[in-house]
Parts: sequence; C-alpha cells; structure tokens
Amino acid sequence: MAEEDPPGDRKRSYLLPGGPNKNTPEFLEFYGNRSENRVTIPAPFVLKIAWDLRLKATKITCH
Repeated sequence: MAEEDPPGDRKRSYLLPGGPNKNTPEFLEFYGNRSENRVTIPAPFVLKIAWDLRLKATKITCH
C-alpha cells in the first residue's frame, strides 16, 4: 500500500518513510539552508559533554 502525503500543511520529516532525502531540493525546502533559522536557548541546568566530562554547556543551539 503506497503512502500518501499528510493532509493539510503538515510536512513529513526526512526520518519518516517517504520523507525528503538529505541533500535534495525537497530536504532544503523542508528544513531550510544550513546555518539559517538557528535558535539558541539557555539550558535549564549545566550540561556535561558526554565525550569529555570536564567540558560544560550552558546553552543549546538547534536548527
């Protein structure tokens, strides 16, 4: 059974079956260009970096 596009304005994530593949025009349309539309938020508490517990983070930046 073939998947259909979600109703309305909902868009699929590339992580979902049938979503846009990375490095395609559809992927860029869905997520936007790299390094654009980034938001930085303060972390609710000090975070330790898993690969080096001496390092700490106080904010998170995401696309």
